Amino acid sequence: MLLHIEYVEPVDAYQLRLRFSNATEKVVDVSPLLQGPVFVPIRDLKVFRQVKLDPIAKTVSWPSGADLAPEALLALPEVADSQASAVVNTESR
Repeated sequence: MLLHIEYVEPVDAYQLRLRFSNATEKVVDVSPLLQGPVFVPIRDLKVFRQVKLDPIAKTVSWPSGADLAPEALLALPEVADSQASAVVNTESR
């Protein structure tokens, strides 16, 4: 079975809340993956927040055409719970 993304939500600067097809859910900092010219536009936080679930590739993508493989996202360490919940609490105010 191929791994794919079922849900994506931007939660902070370069952080995404993800749910994978293997039932893993976590918040990750994708900044280490944003290397190279294809990711230059995404380093602008306004553009980064335009992340969406690609219905065909079943991964995260941006309007510029850049995307990230589910396997690379799954390999990233999870952001500490206290840091992620602080972001959510701040945004809900």
